[in-house]
Amino acid sequence: TLEAGALATYTSAREAVIDLADPAGRLRIIAGEDARRIAYIDYGPARGRPLLILHAGTTGRTLPVRFTALLQQAGWRPIVPQRPGYGLTDRTRGDYLTTAADDMARLLDHLKVRQAHILARDLATAVTFTFAARHADRVAGVMLLNPRAPSSVSRTDSSLLGSISRMLMQHPEVITAFAEMLRRHTRTDFIRAMLRRALQETDADRRLVEDSATLEFLARDAQALAARSSTGFADEHKSYANDWKGPGNAGGRRWLVVRSTGLALKDDRPLYSHLPGLSEAVIEDAGLMAYYSHPEATAALLDVLATV
Repeated sequence: TLEAGALATYTSAREAVIDLADPAGRLRIIAGEDARRIAYIDYGPARGRPLLILHAGTTGRTLPVRFTALLQQAGWRPIVPQRPGYGLTDRTRGDYLTTAADDMARLLDHLKVRQAHILARDLATAVTFTFAARHADRVAGVMLLNPRAPSSVSRTDSSLLGSISRMLMQHPEVITAFAEMLRRHTRTDFIRAMLRRALQETDADRRLVEDSATLEFLARDAQALAARSSTGFADEHKSYANDWKGPGNAGGRRWLVVRSTGLALKDDRPLYSHLPGLSEAVIEDAGLMAYYSHPEATAALLDVLATV
């Protein structure tokens, strides 16, 4: 597999330079603190504006081809870091949010990038704020896409994912066992069934999983994100349940909070009111998977973010 090949060629891969845009992306692994491995996928081109795209808890390790092409055509260089305990990135030996944020800074150092824009989905919200507080000078601008609020702001929707989220936040003692249960059930048929059930809240998401090619893409994406370990999913959810209380100080010239109109809204606006250059936008009729179902609208909002 691609993952096995990346591990086998770790030494040479970590020094590779991407010169051309690659719609499929290239998996790379670099050394982090304490000999930890940090994995990322770089879609290029090397001269594009760096854009760190932070995956959600179960999908987002790889980007859909249409969205990637739109970003590259607009001059972006999409880069997807794998957070601690996800994919091929080793789990943290200390505080999860701190390690994940410092991994991002380490990656930018490796790529010789001073600042980057960030697109963060859902569960990546807490890591994004930790990075923006610890490494404020590395942040150009941030787009939060359907951001996940701290546990103090509960989800009220009745969807499968909403119910699971409430259960984990109310009972953090079961998070590790639940995460490992999910990881052990990574048969393709099980993953497909779970995706179909989870993505029923909106018409846009439902249409995605009704398409066999998209469903297969998402299933393989989810499998790769949890192939080695369930610790990323578990540690990140624990940070919401036990530690993270909301955004503090943040760097960046502009923050854009984007919500899909098809999702149940949460009363979390006060959490973001202090962010520099804050603005809000919506993607009409989108759901959880906005840059899959509405790639043009998502890419257009990123261009707005970068014009300031």
